[in-house]
Amino acid sequence: MYVGIKKWGYDEWLSSAAISLFLALHLVIAGYPIILWDSARYLGSSLFLNPDYVSLSPVSYLLKPLITLAGAWGFAFFQIAILTYVTVSVLKFFNKNFTVGVIAILVSAAGYFAVQVMMDIYTAAGFLALFLVLNEDKDIFLYAILSICYVAHYENIFLFPLCAGIYWAIFDRKKFNLKLLPMTFLFLILVIGVFSANYLAENDFRFFPKVRYSMCAARIMADSPEIARSYMEKYPDSGFSKRKKLYEYAKTQADPFHVLLWDAKEGIGLGAGFNNFDKESKKFTSYALKNYKLTLFKNALKNTYRFLIKPGHKIGGESGKEPIEQFIGEFIPGQLAAAKNSLQYKGILSLISFELVYAMCSRITFPIIIFFIFLSFIKREIKNLKYYPFVVLTAIFILINAFAMSNFINIYLRYQLRVMLLPSLAASLIVADFLRHRKV
Repeated sequence: MYVGIKKWGYDEWLSSAAISLFLALHLVIAGYPIILWDSARYLGSSLFLNPDYVSLSPVSYLLKPLITLAGAWGFAFFQIAILTYVTVSVLKFFNKNFTVGVIAILVSAAGYFAVQVMMDIYTAAGFLALFLVLNEDKDIFLYAILSICYVAHYENIFLFPLCAGIYWAIFDRKKFNLKLLPMTFLFLILVIGVFSANYLAENDFRFFPKVRYSMCAARIMADSPEIARSYMEKYPDSGFSKRKKLYEYAKTQADPFHVLLWDAKEGIGLGAGFNNFDKESKKFTSYALKNYKLTLFKNALKNTYRFLIKPGHKIGGESGKEPIEQFIGEFIPGQLAAAKNSLQYKGILSLISFELVYAMCSRITFPIIIFFIFLSFIKREIKNLKYYPFVVLTAIFILINAFAMSNFINIYLRYQLRVMLLPSLAASLIVADFLRHRKV
């Protein structure tokens, strides 16, 4: 093991300066770290060590010293630091300059996520750290970043080990055991850390959130009216049947999943009675799996395709005064004056078409990656390129992320864009290499 930064040369320090300044520019323009409705969970956990039944708490707990000193700015400072470090490390690995990294961040809107009081950037940053660790990089900082990113989201707990296993199976089967042991040890430590943090917060040894099945049930109900109505007919006294009016109303809305889950009074997931409905959600999910396997499979394919091709739903309240006044006024009142000068407070962020950003980014990067992988079966020398495994693993990761998020949570634009740094970086490497060969 070693500290990677000690091995940086002039090029790496230049890249670090350029990328960090480029990310900091996003923060300067925004005027204040972007506050969304989910930001309250992270602010509360960091400042007051408040438990939360839908969030993994350890990362917020780790940031407490920084948030105590800098408030909401601490999130942005830390996220800019880890994104800069993993990006520079990847560029060093592929022997590319900072231009490739800056272009990838610009095209993917990763800078927007880096300055949020959220944990969205941790999925892309963690993937980059994971790739380098899988390639036998012993940098202590990369292991630390991977650890933090791994427990930042529940999806990462599923995505990272699965991608690691796929990478070993495709590219590194001979060294599988050598890498499996330290990675397994690392993941076990993190799992124990989550259990311990939850216990200290609520005296409850748990790993997954208390609301385990509600999201899945809401997803099935939103996609498959025949399953929901069949269940209600078979169990007329169930809690879902008693909320049939809510269900029929939700089906008339653009995003029925969101209505079903988040309705404050009657929602089946995170409303007033979520504890009771999680048990029924489990029963409903089991009913659907038992009786409608083909329907669920078809819906899964449709959702995955929809996630990849079209921009998803926006989450209400993504910009405006209310989140700033409510959360900053409650948690960090001393920063409220600065927050009121932000683009978020003024509502200007709502003028940015992030749907167009995703549409353009996906339509540029996905065809490049698909063509590159297809061409590798014709020109076998492509498989010898150093960045070939990265491109392949990125494609696999994007597919798995699309399947997981679209079928177990929802097709939100946020979940689409937060991983677009990866295909943007992969496409940038391909194009940079192509241009270099053309000059030669």
